[in-house]
Amino acid sequence: MRLSTKETLMFDAQISLPVADPRGGFFTEEHHAQFLDYVSSIFIGSGFVRHKPGFRILVIRGEGGLIANSGNLRGLINVAKACYRVESIRLDYLGEVELL
Repeated sequence: MRLSTKETLMFDAQISLPVADPRGGFFTEEHHAQFLDYVSSIFIGSGFVRHKPGFRILVIRGEGGLIANSGNLRGLINVAKACYRVESIRLDYLGEVELL
């Protein structure tokens, strides 16, 4: 099935954010909330859904799913890396996993 030029591909993605600072200590709830506020300003409807050992899982979505816009998603990953002081962030989408 081909998409017409007026249709937009939508999907959800998940990013794994560390709970511990690589320099020692843990990120506060306020730290996570500030990052979520930033994410929500770009992708409305996003939110933390669960914890994995050592990580908080953030689902990125908009109304009906995440707009497949690699520029916004890449920018978000870059901000997450700086905010959480890590070299890479795990991104899960469409059954694939990438470390960016």
